[in-house]
Amino acid sequence: MSTTNQTDSSKVIETPVTEQVTTTTTQETTSQEQPTSETKINLEPFMPGMDETNKKAAEVLQNQGTKAFIEHVFTDQDTGRKLSYADMRMRYG
Repeated sequence: MSTTNQTDSSKVIETPVTEQVTTTTTQETTSQEQPTSETKINLEPFMPGMDETNKKAAEVLQNQGTKAFIEHVFTDQDTGRKLSYADMRMRYG
């Protein structure tokens, strides 16, 4: 007579199938980006030594977050024209 020992690791456990339901809601989007949960940097000690262009960019970073900051520094504030990386570096250092 042969005996088969079944270990716990060889047992198959069936789990019930669950149904996923996706609910879509309509939300009004705003053009202003909300600040994220990023770590905030206190830029106030650096502000007195900055020129006005860099101060404005620092305020955007501080108040609106990284995404808005990047959009700001790569856009000519007078014309709205997109700036190249070299142009951005010439303005902001």
